[in-house]
Amino acid sequence: MPKRKGENNTTFPEQPKRLALHNNTTHSKRIEIYYPPAKTGKPTFDACSDDLERLNYQGAINCASLGIMDLFDSMMALLDLRALTYGKTMQIDKGLLDAQQMISYAPTVAAGYLRAGNLYTLNSKYQEAMQIYKQGLQAIPEHLSHERVTLQKGYDTAKARQERRIDYISKLPFDIACHVIDYLPMHTLLQSLGVSKEWRDRLTSYTKVWKHTQLSRSSATDTLESEINNIECISQHIEKLELNSLNNEDCENIIMMMMKGNYKNIKTLKFTLCHLDNYGRCLIALWQLKNLQVLHFSMDRTSPLVPLGVILSTCQNLTALRCIQYYSTPTAQELGSFPTEPIYSLVDLEISFKSMPAPLLDQLLQCCPRLRQLSIRNCVPQAARVVRKRCPDLRALGLNTMVSVFPEQEDQVLRPTKESSTGIRYLAIYLAGNEDLDEHLRFLVDNANVLETLSLICPRSAIINGAVVYWESLLTPVTFYNLRTLSTFFTDDYNRDVIPNLLRHCPNLEELSFSECTCIGADVFAAIQELYKLDKLVMENITLVDEDGITLMFQTFADRQQSRFHDGGGLTTIDISDCKFTFTDAMLQSLAMIPSLKYMNFNNLRCTDESVFEKFTKTIKEQSTIDSIILSGIHCATNESLKQLNATRSLRCIEIYGLKNVTQEGVECLYANNKISIFIDL
Repeated sequence: MPKRKGENNTTFPEQPKRLALHNNTTHSKRIEIYYPPAKTGKPTFDACSDDLERLNYQGAINCASLGIMDLFDSMMALLDLRALTYGKTMQIDKGLLDAQQMISYAPTVAAGYLRAGNLYTLNSKYQEAMQIYKQGLQAIPEHLSHERVTLQKGYDTAKARQERRIDYISKLPFDIACHVIDYLPMHTLLQSLGVSKEWRDRLTSYTKVWKHTQLSRSSATDTLESEINNIECISQHIEKLELNSLNNEDCENIIMMMMKGNYKNIKTLKFTLCHLDNYGRCLIALWQLKNLQVLHFSMDRTSPLVPLGVILSTCQNLTALRCIQYYSTPTAQELGSFPTEPIYSLVDLEISFKSMPAPLLDQLLQCCPRLRQLSIRNCVPQAARVVRKRCPDLRALGLNTMVSVFPEQEDQVLRPTKESSTGIRYLAIYLAGNEDLDEHLRFLVDNANVLETLSLICPRSAIINGAVVYWESLLTPVTFYNLRTLSTFFTDDYNRDVIPNLLRHCPNLEELSFSECTCIGADVFAAIQELYKLDKLVMENITLVDEDGITLMFQTFADRQQSRFHDGGGLTTIDISDCKFTFTDAMLQSLAMIPSLKYMNFNNLRCTDESVFEKFTKTIKEQSTIDSIILSGIHCATNESLKQLNATRSLRCIEIYGLKNVTQEGVECLYANNKISIFIDL
């Protein structure tokens, strides 16, 4: 409508423009409205305004009513058209949302039901289509015979197609059906048990797929109840049962089924982010699982504390026990009575509480005299002393952190042996403070001859005061001859003495990882140069490095390995991820010149400019030793860079992710090379 002369057409800053108060006037009359019309409704709005100004109120009402009906019909037509378009592009879920809106706006009009039924039929969900057509027949009045006939035809069509569907599971040979079943997710398999007796018989006869069964509320919330009911059919085949993100009712239902059913073959039971209000029935179910060996509890923060003492008394055959409850500090009453007889079968224990008093930890470890792997997170300073006293057979230990053992090494760690040399092979320590520093570091010294893997986390804390001198006196007479893998996190306080000194005492180190370090100085890089057997170097989330130090280190590796490259020695793998510092031309060129390098992984690598990275890839092409390279999130990578890599004769595998400056031209040059295995996600 025309604006009044001199009118201030502003809006309130707190409101969206369409919702602001507009003062629209025509001629000398002032009409106050709260929602201005869109372009499509403007003519009707103007006609209503004219009637209102002429005091023709009934005319304004009639005009507005007709306009509303026209707009409603237009909205329904547009929703139907958009749902049809979604169906043409197989965006069935979006189309169904529009169809459901049509039904909610006009529940006695057939259009919404017809569109929803058509979309379900298009998606081969004939049962759902029949249901929606039936719902429409019940809602449409009897006198609308034409619409009811159309709905009935849709119902008959969906029913006929449902009856013509081929039951592939029943018709296929058993071995081929099993191959298909192997690719189905667990929640789909559990739902399939309820389709028919024939399906249930076929699925339950294929025992392999049920050995590791998972139930998760996050995967299929609306079908979880049926999945829980169907699990009884395959209970005798389950060897490993994982419960993820289940509430108290879900957990109680499963526990009741375990108490009544045949779950005798379960060897592993895991609760992950589940909630239980009471562990009474759970303990009864655990007592009935005579073959249970591995038990994991990682409960949500609102669950009561897991009664570890009662569980150890109930499950006498456990070999591994995990209890993760970060938000709770246990008391003797909450843990319950510990068994009077030791549990000699338990060899793997991980506990994590907000804090655990030393007397309770002592009671717990006293029940487990043959532990070979132990992780205690958030432990009290006296924990190291208790561990030394109670666990003489340990092979892997994590203090204030979790110790990681590769799957291929677990059997070696957990299996009792008659080997003469005892001691910890895998050690992870988080040095959190000055208290009991001697006890923590004493594990390094006492196990120096057998230690193979070490993870050392040294944050900025009170241990800096006087700790450097102590480290020097502690490590000077010690050499870690068997240490092959070292991963460390440290602040710049440790650059000058502690970390370089540690590296110089690891002559046979093969894999070195730096993670989340504030700065890596020249002294550290100088110490790395002396690691003649280093095979893999990982730098992750490093803030700063000494540029001259890292360049000199790469140059030293290149010069030293030139002479012995043909013997197969030297650095073969470099992994640099999410580092904050910028790679210069000198740094990248010295890296590319290392002749032994076979594998490179660069994630979010920063370079001074694109030409620096292009020059780096050109040097790689000339050296032609790289076998595999991964580039992710590198904005300085260009088409020219990929062309250089494509021309590298030794390259056999390349993966690229999120390279925003690479176009189709660069990708096509890689696809044209049939000697390279390629994975691309730009």
